[in-house]
Amino acid sequence: MDNLGLATRDFIDSVSREVFPEIKRWEYEKDNEEGVIELVQVDPGVKNEQAVLVRLEFFPNYIAVLIFNAHKRVIKIINRLLYSFYKYDVSEFFEVVIMPNMHSRQRIPTSDVKKEIMMNEIKTLEKTIDLISSESPKIERVLNLKRGIKMYEQFIINTQKKHLL
Repeated sequence: MDNLGLATRDFIDSVSREVFPEIKRWEYEKDNEEGVIELVQVDPGVKNEQAVLVRLEFFPNYIAVLIFNAHKRVIKIINRLLYSFYKYDVSEFFEVVIMPNMHSRQRIPTSDVKKEIMMNEIKTLEKTIDLISSESPKIERVLNLKRGIKMYEQFIINTQKKHLL
């Protein structure tokens, strides 16, 4: 199994065991043709619209991570995502979408190289923004990229602190 497969498996396992230990039954679905992996809560008595679902969609330039009904555990899921891919040295971009609120979309790098790419994109965008006009999509994109970089940097700081203890 390649590093991407190992990182993905580690992430899925850690979400089911560590982030949601109280959930008794999960269903794991993988569709290689579509490039999709899903982890779905199938506990008896839980309605489909209430079930926790974590879906990975693999694209050439990034991995989309859709998180449904995780509520207060979204940050734990993102930390597990970053840790699993860091652990297996997989450099990717993640586009994390929190559902059902589609406005919660965040791009996050998983390596210094990807972070540098995002920083270059920020510099390019900032040069093209005319502050006099209303270019809110570009401004929002810059803010989104900066938030993603900060999330990655905080992950690295937290990981280094754990190794020092």
